[in-house]
Amino acid sequence: MKVVGYTLSILTVIVLAVLGVGLTAAQETPDLVGSRWELAGYGDPDALTPVVGERPVTLEFIDGERLGGNGGCNGYGSSYTLNADALSVEAVISTMMACMTDGLMEQEQAYFAALQSATRYEIVDGKLMIEYGEEGQHMVFMPARNLTDGSWQLIAFARDGEQTPVIEGTQISAVFDAEGRIGGSGGCNSYGGTFSAAEGGLTFDGLFSTERACLEEGVMEQERAYFDALQAATRYSIIRNMLVIDTGDSGQLIFTFVPGVTDTAWQLEAWISGGEASAPVTDSLITLEFSADGRVGGTGGCNRY
Repeated sequence: MKVVGYTLSILTVIVLAVLGVGLTAAQETPDLVGSRWELAGYGDPDALTPVVGERPVTLEFIDGERLGGNGGCNGYGSSYTLNADALSVEAVISTMMACMTDGLMEQEQAYFAALQSATRYEIVDGKLMIEYGEEGQHMVFMPARNLTDGSWQLIAFARDGEQTPVIEGTQISAVFDAEGRIGGSGGCNSYGGTFSAAEGGLTFDGLFSTERACLEEGVMEQERAYFDALQAATRYSIIRNMLVIDTGDSGQLIFTFVPGVTDTAWQLEAWISGGEASAPVTDSLITLEFSADGRVGGTGGCNRY
C-alpha cells in the first residue's frame, strides 16, 4: 500500500513518567484476542525510552495464536502462547522496507527483539505492559484506535500521492459498529450497508443511500465518487487518529477520527486566557473523563476529582 504523506496537526503528548510500569501478579488473565495496542515506551521501567517516528509501533493479537502489527517502518507477524500471565512470542517475520528517519530502524529491531524475549504481561489501568529480557525490562502499550471507536470524517481523496480535499462546507462521515454495519453521510445523502474487516483487509457490501438531490456545485459528483470508492475498498490502516482506506485502483480515502464524548478520557495540553496559551506544569497530568452513566471525573494534576 502506498502511504500518503500528511502532517498531523495535533500530536498527543504521552508522559512516560506517569505510565506506572510496575508489574504485579495478575488476578485474572485478560482476553487479548482482537485487541490492538500502540507502543508508548520501552526499556528500563524507571526511565522508559519514548518511541520515535511519525508512524506508531503497533501490536495486534489477531487470534488465539497469531499477532502482528507495524514496527514503525515494516509490517510484521508472529505466533504467541499464553499461560496465565506468562507470554512467549516466536521469531518475528517482517517486510524488508528501509526507512530513513534517524533511529527508526534501530528502534524497530530493538522492538522485534523485545517481543521475541517477552516473558510475562499485565493490563493495568487500561495499559498493556509486557516484561521482556533477562533484566526485567518493559514495553508499555496504550490502546490503539479501532474502526469501531467512533465516527470518522473524510478529509481528502488521494491518488498517486496527490490529495483532493473534501469540498468546503460538506461533511462525509463513516461510522462502523461492532455488528459489521456502516452508516454515515455522503455529503448530501445518508447511507448504510455492511462491512467485513480482518487483518487489514476491508470490503463493503449492500451499500444503499437516500435519494435527495443537493444543488451545491460538485457535491453530488463528490458523493458518487465516495460511494464508488467504498465499493472498491480492499484494505485499511489506522495511523494514530487517521484512517486510510485503499480503494484498489491506486486511490485512497483519508479520514480523521471524531470521538464521541461518553466513555472517553482526555488529557489537557493547554488552556487559553486573554489570547495566550499556557501548558500544564511539567510532569503533571490533568485529565477529564466522561462515563456512559453521566459521570465526569479525572485528575487535576495532583488530586482525583
